[in-house]
Amino acid sequence: MKTQLLNFLIFNILFFNLFSQNNIADIEYHQGFDKNLFPFFHGVASGDATNNAVIIWTRVTPERKMRSIDVLWTVATDSLMKNIVQSGKFRTLPERDYTVKIDVQNLKPNKVYFYQFTAFNKKSPIGRTKTLPADYQKDNDYNAVFFTGSNFNAGYFNAYKIIAQRNDIDAVFHLGDYFYEYGTNTYGDNPHRTLMPDYEVITLQDYRTRLSHYRLDPDLREAHRKFCWYIIWDDHESANNSWKNGAENHQPNEGSWKERLANAQKAYFEWMPIREKQDSEIYDIYSVAKLARFITLDTRIIGRDNQNINPYDTNKTMLGQKQLNWLFDQLLKAKKDSVKWIFITQQVMFAPLMIKDKIFNTDQWDGYQFERQKIIDFIRKNNLKNVVIISGDIHSSWANEIYADEKHNFIIPEFITPSVTSPFIGKLKAFGYKIFAKPKMKYIKYVDLTHRGFMILRISDNQIVAEWDYLNTVKKPSTKIFKTVKYFIQKPQPLIIKKLKQ
Repeated sequence: MKTQLLNFLIFNILFFNLFSQNNIADIEYHQGFDKNLFPFFHGVASGDATNNAVIIWTRVTPERKMRSIDVLWTVATDSLMKNIVQSGKFRTLPERDYTVKIDVQNLKPNKVYFYQFTAFNKKSPIGRTKTLPADYQKDNDYNAVFFTGSNFNAGYFNAYKIIAQRNDIDAVFHLGDYFYEYGTNTYGDNPHRTLMPDYEVITLQDYRTRLSHYRLDPDLREAHRKFCWYIIWDDHESANNSWKNGAENHQPNEGSWKERLANAQKAYFEWMPIREKQDSEIYDIYSVAKLARFITLDTRIIGRDNQNINPYDTNKTMLGQKQLNWLFDQLLKAKKDSVKWIFITQQVMFAPLMIKDKIFNTDQWDGYQFERQKIIDFIRKNNLKNVVIISGDIHSSWANEIYADEKHNFIIPEFITPSVTSPFIGKLKAFGYKIFAKPKMKYIKYVDLTHRGFMILRISDNQIVAEWDYLNTVKKPSTKIFKTVKYFIQKPQPLIIKKLKQ
């Protein structure tokens, strides 16, 4: 009997140490902690909507560690949650960090829904989401906001706060670096925005705690509650300058890269409102009727070779052959479906950036020149005249023309969103703006190297307006916009980028 009792106690100690963390005592320190939200301190979120389905998410934080928690969920067509169209029960466990993720099916296209969770007889905030329109529905204008580089330690999430107050946004796209793996004051120094844990994250518990820390931020919490998000990872969701078999910011004394990546991905799928697929694939397509199709890529993990090897190697790949073939298939399918705009939505700058005849950064597409040219040639040879590339990562704003032929009669535009808070790349700014005005760099139609903010694409049948909204500050809470800059493209080819007169 004593042996059985001892084994029981050992099992429970190991069980909770391995699989449980972040009860109320673990998160009360946070400035965004609101005791009135119990047990839904991290709010609610939705993502990956299609024309008939959407992921809804929450996290339940118990007062003490528990073996399981039953959570009720409801989806309604009204904000008072009276006209319920679907409901169910989900049992969350410490093995999934008490997160709840429901793939709600059989919804109507192009419709706003509201959702709510219940646990411990307490109700969560009411979330709002929206399904995508079906192909047979009218092509209405579509407004999507793009974020990247949201570094908690570098400043306040004012960009999220501003967007959460807007009513002219259809969806949110986050292009990676949703959080950072660094310790406090390693890549940011705001004294009011310290991190938990305060050291570099490596273990599963570390990544879970860091994600919890971010999701307690009230501005991020509210932006998730109000809009459906489409999220792809970049490097900092695992470690800086990562690739499929390693990372610049992963050292031998930090253990196995394979294990660290598995920890990062498990926590990410637990905490993000995204659909989980085989082999941790995150690339996907999202169709907005016949108006737009977003092809989201994983340019970071699933296929990427080491960025530090020869950038002119014809065998070097960023996407991996499977994903590259899939991209080509999706481009052709979008053409066959008569989609008006095709967006390749991915993490890193696609246009070349040669400074003083040298590659500035082999971590972006300049480090994978043969594969980049393959994509450009495929777009031109298949006469895909409506492709636009959307990028993040570089902590600055760009409008680039990528020339698919020598006479510049076929242009692939690229728009790049600035970071939410992450510092500008000092090495890049050191070259100054004048270098981008040189004749050989005339393909750069717009660049802003220093201001934080976000980008909105306003998409209509024959025109796209790219709008960069810049924050007044990230050092303290603010909803002031410093300035707004707009550029546009119009059909037909060439898709020349022009400044919009305001």
